[in-house]
Amino acid sequence: MKILHALRFVICGAFVLGATLLCACDGGAADSRAARALFVSELQWKEDQPWFGGWSGLELSADGGHFHAISDRGYQVSGRIERKDGQLVGVAIEHSAQLRGRRKNNICPEPKGTRDAEGLALGDDQTLFVSFESGAHHVIAIDSSGEIRGLPCHRDFPHYDYNGSLEALALDAQGNLYALPESLLQGRPGFPLYRFDGEQWHIVAHIAQQGDYVPVGADFGPQGYLYVLERQFIGIGFLSRVRRFDLTVGDLTMGANAATPLEGETLLQTLPGERDNLEAIAVWQDPEGRTRLTMLSDDNFRLVQVTEFVEYVVQP
Repeated sequence: MKILHALRFVICGAFVLGATLLCACDGGAADSRAARALFVSELQWKEDQPWFGGWSGLELSADGGHFHAISDRGYQVSGRIERKDGQLVGVAIEHSAQLRGRRKNNICPEPKGTRDAEGLALGDDQTLFVSFESGAHHVIAIDSSGEIRGLPCHRDFPHYDYNGSLEALALDAQGNLYALPESLLQGRPGFPLYRFDGEQWHIVAHIAQQGDYVPVGADFGPQGYLYVLERQFIGIGFLSRVRRFDLTVGDLTMGANAATPLEGETLLQTLPGERDNLEAIAVWQDPEGRTRLTMLSDDNFRLVQVTEFVEYVVQP
């Protein structure tokens, strides 16, 4: 295990060095890592449990001290994140279980591939919203008593790729639920941003695709901006990017025929191998009043990957 991790970091370090030299030789091209979000700390998270890994969704309390996470094998955990002087120092699990309803029925039907929980959002009343892909693309709500309610599907949902549908969920301050897919549908100007009005889903905007990045996580920050975590796989590692969107600009009732997708503002873009497979993001305000981005990686249950929490602070 240690040899594999060491090999991974040697390889990743070589690519980071190469990318840095390329930037230096390119007339002083800007280092994207120093754009608008500055690195604070990282922490590898390890647990000696057969179910541990594959984390795809993350939610934090308002103070960043408590977390909920879900895995792409339909497992749910909650607990504490420990920091010292603003640095990540530990993770303590307080509750762990397979996602189940009040009657202890497993909500993830067989075959196993349909257990692919991806997006997570937590309401003020402690209702958990979870999205699934790799089978029936759908969203459920689990209330504080454990009762499960399935949300209706948008007509688009069945048309997404087997492993490329509802990857990200986010709740705004008004309690509106949003969903973003990981793949594009033919004829669409970007990734549709779906909003649930309590009865049905509506497309309120499109997120522009820039390069080969795809959405994998989303959250609303304390100022009301939508933060979207994106990922690109380049064969030898992952690239991650965070874009911020002001949804108060423009007409969010424009629907599916929106001609101009939203470009947003790039806050962070990692170099090859700099981070593992970041798939989940939570945005909160730290004690200094700064907007902090906490992200969690999906190790895909592979020995050469790691589960890591990483944090950045958004610069004003």
